[in-house]
Formats: sequence, structure tokens, C-alpha cells
Amino acid sequence: MHNHAPPGYICPFCLVASGTENAHVITLLDDVFYRDADIAAFAFKQIYRCGGVSSWQHNEPAGYQDVWHYHLHVFPRCEGDALYQCEREALPPQERKAYAEKLRRYFENKSQI
Repeated sequence: MHNHAPPGYICPFCLVASGTENAHVITLLDDVFYRDADIAAFAFKQIYRCGGVSSWQHNEPAGYQDVWHYHLHVFPRCEGDALYQCEREALPPQERKAYAEKLRRYFENKSQI
């Protein structure tokens, strides 16, 4: 399989999934609400109370791939949010942490049912 990753590439998602935070990573450990041997997850519709969800999966340089293995971006959507017409900006870490905590509680309660 051909890999388009540049030489010396450090995967930011692999760092977070392995429990590592550093300057290469915008996503913080507090953002991860679920982790097992195969999955690390950061978002969910019920917690964001959004009207819909969009998902993006990018492949290869021309497809704007920036993490060089399979990953899926999931965006909470609200009517009129202009997601495709605006520049993306990450939420501040404290705001993301609050959502991650809500997601953790949600899944902890689901596992007790």
C-alpha cells in the first residue's frame, strides 16, 4: 500500500489514542471520551444537541488528507451553520473538555443498562 505521509511524520491522532499530549496535537486527552484497542472517539449527536451530523473522510494529498491513516471527522450540524462556507476553528480546550465529560457520562450510563 502506498503511503503519502511525509518522512518523519508523527500522527497526532495516534499520539492522543496512545495517551500522549504534545505540541503536534491539537486534540487533548480530555477530548477523548471513549478509547479501546481499536477506537478513540471525540463526538456524539445527543450530547451536542444538534439537528444533524456530517462526516468527512479524506484520502491522499489532493483530497486534503492530513492524518495518514483512516480516520473519520464527525461534525455536529445545526440549521444554517454554514459549515461548508467558513474557515474551521477548533473549540478552546476547556469547551471541548466539557463536551467530552458529557459524552463519558452518557456512555457510562448506557453500559449500565
